[in-house]
Amino acid sequence: MQITNRGRALQAKAQTGTQLQYTRIGIGSGQLAGQSIPNLNGLIDLKMSLPLNKLQTQSGGKAVVGASMSNQSVTTGFYFRELGVYAQDPDAGEILYCYANAGNNAEYIPPGGGPDMIEKQIDVVTLVGNAPNVSAVIDGSLVYATVAQLNAHINDKNNPHAVTKKQIGLENVQNYPVSTQQQAESGTDGASYMTPERTKQAIDKFAPVKSVAGKTGAVSLEKGDVGLGNVENFGIASQGEAEAGTANDKYMTPLRTAQAISSFRHQVTEKLITAPDYNAILSVTPSTPDKMVGVSVYFRVATSTTVAIRIKYTDYASGGSPPGTQYLDLTPSQPYAVGSYTLPVTYVLSKSGTVEVQVGAGVLNQVYASAVIME
Repeated sequence: MQITNRGRALQAKAQTGTQLQYTRIGIGSGQLAGQSIPNLNGLIDLKMSLPLNKLQTQSGGKAVVGASMSNQSVTTGFYFRELGVYAQDPDAGEILYCYANAGNNAEYIPPGGGPDMIEKQIDVVTLVGNAPNVSAVIDGSLVYATVAQLNAHINDKNNPHAVTKKQIGLENVQNYPVSTQQQAESGTDGASYMTPERTKQAIDKFAPVKSVAGKTGAVSLEKGDVGLGNVENFGIASQGEAEAGTANDKYMTPLRTAQAISSFRHQVTEKLITAPDYNAILSVTPSTPDKMVGVSVYFRVATSTTVAIRIKYTDYASGGSPPGTQYLDLTPSQPYAVGSYTLPVTYVLSKSGTVEVQVGAGVLNQVYASAVIME
């Protein structure tokens, strides 16, 4: 940084007691083309004017002036080539106090809103000589704590914020210490808290066990002694036993129940209708004949069209035998607007063979359907 002529004049005034007040930091992209830096009173091509967030005086007649910069508000990228510190002269108004130019070593600042986010804390070391009164116009909302200040605050365990019990929801909690063993065993203190250890000591003192279920000595309990006379001593079913559904001497857990349900549940994920007439999207042969199965269908229409959905299964014809192919319309062929539709679960009794879900659509490649068949 080089001090400008106006900066030197202000510095001379400061040695006699005039306040040396820094106002802002400017950055720009201007190229030096023979200009005399001492004669400058502004950046050649100012791009950003940054409010100050730091002022630190140092030994040796120096001061550090700082500001933060972000490209978030930049609409057109530029080269960060110029750097200037401005100050307030009581006679001349705001002046360029010192200036530097990076020349060909400038850094490109891209516009905001793109993939590159640029944030900088710019600290400039300036000369103040023996000025007794150095200040800066600082925007308090931009001031950052130093690492040392932050660590000192974190390590301060003396409640620096003067937080009260009410502020953290403890207004009803008394500031009691933990009971001593003597206090726990005496049972008379009303101004201390119990811990599990102190509670056990109080129980051992006041309530030693004399008998269990009417038994004394080395007690051996049976189910009836603890009210479990009707509970069978069954283990937990394995996944295979849950899915087989034949064991009657095991207990089920939520996991085993889900596994059992899944073993009798057949599902097809969303399938695109790509052929005319009815399309089979899911076909299942029940594990046993004469079985009631539940069918649930979901379909999504991408372009308005007619949709028809039916279940194909085997059952006795009216007044006839043996069982033959039957069809149950879940929705007759009718127009559907763009959207998603879920049909209620329908149950059919399958005498033999397969249960099949069929979907037809008027406009191919625009209807997507999925189905679940539960035994």
